[in-house]
Amino acid sequence: MKAGLVVVAVAVALAGCTSPAPVSSAPASTADSGATAAPTTSPGSTTPTPTPSVVASTPPAGRTDLILSGTAIGDFPLGATQQDLLERDLESRLGKAKTGPTKVCQLPGERNRFAVVDHSRSGLTVHYGRRDTATIAISWEVALDHVPHGVKLVDRLPWRPTFAELAASDGVEISVSAGVRTALLTGRALSYTGPVGASRPDTVHGGPELACR
Repeated sequence: MKAGLVVVAVAVALAGCTSPAPVSSAPASTADSGATAAPTTSPGSTTPTPTPSVVASTPPAGRTDLILSGTAIGDFPLGATQQDLLERDLESRLGKAKTGPTKVCQLPGERNRFAVVDHSRSGLTVHYGRRDTATIAISWEVALDHVPHGVKLVDRLPWRPTFAELAASDGVEISVSAGVRTALLTGRALSYTGPVGASRPDTVHGGPELACR
């Protein structure tokens, strides 16, 4: 993903890894064309595009929504927030997480690799990278058939616009690789992905895209 600001923050935060870690350089970001949001209406309509989702959990009464952006999860910045701090907040909102296996990943344009562990709950997955004895939040993704209650995208972006709507928007780059279509919101560090033949994405990502094995 072309998200230079977040990539730089993450690369700097992970520079102190005792295991091989990414260096502080990062690929150049794509300039924002000035778009403020992907379209929320279908052509010729003034009503918002429906957002299909499966309700998984309900936040406590009175709690504000958790806002996801390309640089943060709520008030917790990506590339700087330790796992235990973020997990306490997410557990109070969405319940306990399922922890995935450890993967070896790298940031875009980097050769050095580091350990990454995923924590998933209610459709939201957070990718954590290890730094010495600490672990920091790097990026996140949401499965669009399982969007949790009380979680929203920054600037009121729609959860599931069509790829046609995205392609017609300013500041969006469409690409295809290995049967996956990606709509990158340049300058936002956000992207929608889905199968090439699908009319709508099935996942939305925030933060730098990790190459893992």
